[in-house]
Amino acid sequence: ERIVHTLGNLTLLTGKLNSKVSNGSWTTKRPALEKHDVLFLNRTLLKEAPDEWDDRRINRRTVTMVETVLKIWPTPPGH
Repeated sequence: ERIVHTLGNLTLLTGKLNSKVSNGSWTTKRPALEKHDVLFLNRTLLKEAPDEWDDRRINRRTVTMVETVLKIWPTPPGH
């Protein structure tokens, strides 16, 4: 429960799909994402978690996402 709302555990979904899978288990969410989602962000998520979504995967995804964000929007010089 401590990492439920961390960056690595969040993704973008349509309102309809989010309502359908919200608070469900990974075994429910994964097939719905495979069938209905088109975002590259989620394709990577599905590839990295074929069988389960656990703390280790969430932490690894958090690190990857933070590194990507910092490459796109680096800290301005002097900050």
